[in-house]
Amino acid sequence: MRNRDWKLKEKIVTVLERLLDEDARIEQHVFFPVLEDETREPRECDVVIFENDKPTVIFEIQDRGKKPSINEFGGWLVKMEEVGVKHLVCVSGTGFPSSIMKKADKIGPSIRLLTLKELERNMWPIPSTVFKTEMISLEYFKMTHALTDFPHLVRVNPKTVSEIDPLEQVYRFPDGRLLSRRDLVDYVLFSEPKVLEKIPFNQQTSLVAVFDNRNPDGTVGDVQGKDHVGNWFNLREVRLSFGVKKTIRTISWKTLGYQQSGQKNHAWMILGNSTDGEPVDVLAPLKRVAPGRYKMGIPSIIGNLGVFIELDGKGYPTKHYTSKERKNSTISQRDHEQSRIRI
Repeated sequence: MRNRDWKLKEKIVTVLERLLDEDARIEQHVFFPVLEDETREPRECDVVIFENDKPTVIFEIQDRGKKPSINEFGGWLVKMEEVGVKHLVCVSGTGFPSSIMKKADKIGPSIRLLTLKELERNMWPIPSTVFKTEMISLEYFKMTHALTDFPHLVRVNPKTVSEIDPLEQVYRFPDGRLLSRRDLVDYVLFSEPKVLEKIPFNQQTSLVAVFDNRNPDGTVGDVQGKDHVGNWFNLREVRLSFGVKKTIRTISWKTLGYQQSGQKNHAWMILGNSTDGEPVDVLAPLKRVAPGRYKMGIPSIIGNLGVFIELDGKGYPTKHYTSKERKNSTISQRDHEQSRIRI
């Protein structure tokens, strides 16, 4: 359990730092050679910030239930020097002894000491009631029908429904987002709670998800569909039929504060965990942008399930956690079924 908690904290720090510096490349669990002796075993760094493909900051994250010792801190300084990085961030769940704080202060701003620890509910930056304790889980089965209605003639896809890939990104929103047929079903179900509420629990059900792209005046909106030869056209309506099964599971929440030693929290992680069924962790990072104003990053998921977070009656998609963040990456899927969860 300790090793799992330690690795989870590495992921938490990675997600938080990606929110705090959205332009940086930040990776977890990176190995570097020892510069002056490449015959030695490479040194492992918990989290690394890169700039122009060069490592600039390494993180050492401790989760042993006690403050790190001055000897451990000395080992981290040696590692920083051996891999050729000039900035070190030390993260502890229990703080640091005065010996480390004095040493870090003497070295200067190239060393930062941060704490990552659970907060009491009365110290959460947002009300704990925002996050529900029940999760609605949808399992997706075979797609049985797929129809895209364009306002003009478009070449017909010669493939049958059984040959069409439900994960192929064939829809495009005005902001450039690409969605697959499965993603569009997500969008319809989780952005409109009333649609999701009509699905019965604990039985496989045939579902038709309808996406209407028409404006109130009857004109066609800006969402586009791709024909089978790769051309994009504004579409009028999409109808997609899947087999689905809806179940309920529970999730517990806690909040971790992330702060530099001696200062107030500057970021938080809203951490959810559900173990009744397929295990899943939800990592929702939060940072303060102004007094009383916060920005939440896209929540990350650890586990094989896809998750939508519901806030103020609407569902928001999440992404699966990766140690090396990939642009425009898609969620890995299982062949026999797909699962989506709404919190």
